[in-house]
Amino acid sequence: MQKIITGIFFVLTILHFVHATELPTIAVMELQGNNVEKSNLAGLSNRLRSELFKTNKFTVAERQRMNEILVEQGFQQTGCTSSECAVEAGQLLNVQYIIVGSIDKVGNIFSANVRMINVATGKIERDVTDDCKGCSIDNVMLTTIRKVARNLAGLGPGTTDAIEPMEREGAITPLAGTVIIKTKPENVTVFINNKEYGKGETTLKDIPPGKYIILGKLEGLEDKQVSVDIRAGQTETINLNLSKRRNFKFSISGGIGVSFIKTLSLATNFNLGISWKKILLELNLFSVIAPPEHTASDTTYLKCDHFGAGATLYYQLVNLNNILLISPGITLGFWKFLYDNEYIPDSEDERLWQIGGPKVRVQLGYKFVFLFTDYQLLIGNSIDNQINGGILLAF
Repeated sequence: MQKIITGIFFVLTILHFVHATELPTIAVMELQGNNVEKSNLAGLSNRLRSELFKTNKFTVAERQRMNEILVEQGFQQTGCTSSECAVEAGQLLNVQYIIVGSIDKVGNIFSANVRMINVATGKIERDVTDDCKGCSIDNVMLTTIRKVARNLAGLGPGTTDAIEPMEREGAITPLAGTVIIKTKPENVTVFINNKEYGKGETTLKDIPPGKYIILGKLEGLEDKQVSVDIRAGQTETINLNLSKRRNFKFSISGGIGVSFIKTLSLATNFNLGISWKKILLELNLFSVIAPPEHTASDTTYLKCDHFGAGATLYYQLVNLNNILLISPGITLGFWKFLYDNEYIPDSEDERLWQIGGPKVRVQLGYKFVFLFTDYQLLIGNSIDNQINGGILLAF
């Protein structure tokens, strides 16, 4: 009696949803697999149910009640991959469609093979295959299963109603556009508006018109970013061909600032640098232009007070999207005063000199052009605080 009541309750629940939503009913059998742990397959099966529900195209049978019905009827899910077996399960569950499939791992490729079968006719309505090369089981959970669910729902592998354009075109968008993304190498990770979408070549359909930022990333290669303007009824093709990341970059910078030793002076700087990962080695040249009261007693105009040359070793401590960079460093070199003044004795041997000290740089910019400012503490038989700024070009 309990079995009959449970079965009637399950059928009534399905009929209620059909009447309320008029969506086709569907049940997902446990996914099978080779070289994939059983616990992972169970998790992927649950994720597939969830993603199918999110498409708003089906009424999805709840796993626990589905299992209760099949157990009571003595039906064994394990190994049920044939169409005949799936149809039998679908008839017991009284659903319109049944999903069966497998997730296999061969080498470093995960392959998802999933079918949607019409219970009434036994016909395979949709047969979906999706391969993920170089992926982890996490990628299969987050991206592959989502693609499979959307293909089963007839939305296409790249349909993404969750992705919003950076700028929407108009207030009403009755039509949608399509984007075909091609990647080289094949396992490039694709981001759309800063959200990870998946790996490799894909097609995004039914996208609301607007501007999108598409980014390709792969360890060891330079990122590739493309801005695309999607228009209703049109198809855009994007090629994300990533090139090898250069180990070294060069930079040139220069500007003006202030120096303070006994009095405030104007400082100029010119720098050449070479960087590797987070390390920057820079050659520095600078001079200080002092006001009249800081130069020789008979001088009434600005004059070069001292100059120097050195090298600074920076370490990139903060990097916010290659826009804001903060790098502490240390400078070694030699700076010497050129002119006597009231603060410096006449003896040549007692003139001020400095050999460098700590330094910190802040950069703000994008891609190749940055505004920068340096704080420099020069140490010797005098201490000089300098703040320099200017423009930096990296290439």
